[in-house]
Amino acid sequence: MLKVLVVNDQMTPVEFVVSVLEEIFGQSKEDAERTALHAHLNGDAICGIYRQRAEAQNLVRSATARSRQHGFALGFLIRPFPFWERVAGWLFRMVMKVVPDYRVSPARLLPPQ
Repeated sequence: MLKVLVVNDQMTPVEFVVSVLEEIFGQSKEDAERTALHAHLNGDAICGIYRQRAEAQNLVRSATARSRQHGFALGFLIRPFPFWERVAGWLFRMVMKVVPDYRVSPARLLPPQ
């Protein structure tokens, strides 16, 4: 499994990053905006997870070509998806299925009267 990361640069407008994520990586507008904001704040963000290297490389080539065509230096990286991250993601999804809306409120912590 491979993850494709979009790498933040200070010159590319957020609107352009969002359009690339929507049109090339197939993200919804909300997901693309969230990914672009995450990349802006943290330096990079996952824009897709793929099983085959050829698919990831084709998407990165298309996104990089579009970026250069519009005169931006937006970068993308392909990185292996570590096994422990896959296990952690699976465990998190399982926990959220069992307890999807669990919130601890002060009333729950008080003994019954």
